[in-house]
Amino acid sequence: MPSSFGTNHFVNLDAASRYYEAYGEGGPTSIKQMIAEGRIAIGPPPCKPDERAILNREEGRYFREIVDVAQLAHQPAAAAAPSMKKEGARMKISNEILAVLSTATTDGPRLFLHGELDRKLYQEVNKVLEANGGKWNRSARAHVFSEPAAEAIEQVLLTGEFQNIKQDLGQFDTPDLVAGRVAELAEVRENMTVLEPSAGIGNLVAAILKRLPEPARIIIRANEIDEKRCRQLSERFDIVSGVRCGRVDFMKVDPAAVSPYDRVLMNPPFAKQADIAHVMHASRFVKPGGRLVSIMSASVTFRSDARTKAFREFVDANEGVIERLPEGAFKESGTAVNAVIVSVNL
Repeated sequence: MPSSFGTNHFVNLDAASRYYEAYGEGGPTSIKQMIAEGRIAIGPPPCKPDERAILNREEGRYFREIVDVAQLAHQPAAAAAPSMKKEGARMKISNEILAVLSTATTDGPRLFLHGELDRKLYQEVNKVLEANGGKWNRSARAHVFSEPAAEAIEQVLLTGEFQNIKQDLGQFDTPDLVAGRVAELAEVRENMTVLEPSAGIGNLVAAILKRLPEPARIIIRANEIDEKRCRQLSERFDIVSGVRCGRVDFMKVDPAAVSPYDRVLMNPPFAKQADIAHVMHASRFVKPGGRLVSIMSASVTFRSDARTKAFREFVDANEGVIERLPEGAFKESGTAVNAVIVSVNL
């Protein structure tokens, strides 16, 4: 069953006040009223067996995360681990360090840490930055990289690990198990209209069709911007009735110019928070009462920049559910990126 996101849970009243003051709703009286109305609670939220409470330290706010995903490998809850754990050529990085890095600001090659960090935490963060090419510069009062700092730490934030060989964190084909779970969550039925705005070679489209009787009475619009992938997509579904493929730059499509869809399923590019931009744009193509299901970077659960905060508010406001995929879910596609599946009802 999906988690309810109707109540915001905070570590204390001060955190709740700071959070709502940022949205013009602060003040002791209004906070008490929201507690009475059930909109606010102090302490972690109650969780089902397949959920866990995650604390956004910057906001002092909890959210629930589904950690056990049907049809995917079940993994036990991780025990407390060192901030960095070496696995071959990779170093796994703790959520505490990721939270610190997500609040950092950059200016060209310079990266600035914010907040008061205890000595141990700072040393661990510094290890990650140095391993990724950043060196502390006393005169600049920043860690300085040989490349734009934002690009230098992008891989760390997306994958939760550092690798000596950088990855292109753009579009990766959706593994069959993940595609099947997305299709399951979307609950696509016959006579619906479906949009896949960044279809790649069509693995999500295939997962939808697999769940429907043949011949499926459905209309699926599959867009792909890359010429080679679009050709593969068209060849794959050329004889499938109801599937329409086209080479389209989805981000340039005006939602007012097309009829809305019952369902939108997608696996957008992750780099530079492109997944948030794609999902927010895609939400404008969904009919009232429709559903959007997207694979996204796991960084949407812990980053604390304005864009990510606004996105989590969007998820909360639309009865959203976030399911964390197991580590290695995209290994067969050639990436170690950590991912989640986000579902919202619109």
